[in-house]
Amino acid sequence: MAKKKDEKDVLVVRDEKTGEISVVAGLNADGSPKRIPAKAENAQSFLQFDRHGDVLDNFFRNFFRQCREPSRFGFYRVAADQADKLLEGIKDLLKAP
Repeated sequence: MAKKKDEKDVLVVRDEKTGEISVVAGLNADGSPKRIPAKAENAQSFLQFDRHGDVLDNFFRNFFRQCREPSRFGFYRVAADQADKLLEGIKDLLKAP
């Protein structure tokens, strides 16, 4: 039961112009997402969310309101401990939507 309370999610972003998929590490000064590859060595830099918290809802509301190009990026929530494995599957699925 303790493990379930500690589960984290990360935010995966796809740049609709380039097709590049990566994990969000924060925001750049211009408001665009700071993106990094979904590799185990980058896990400490991932923007992580407590699965049982309500911070995610507030984040999305504020992010989309402030983002200049909301249609450029597609966001996907995945389990933090599986991000490196799931990214390849997401890339394959989005090649031919």
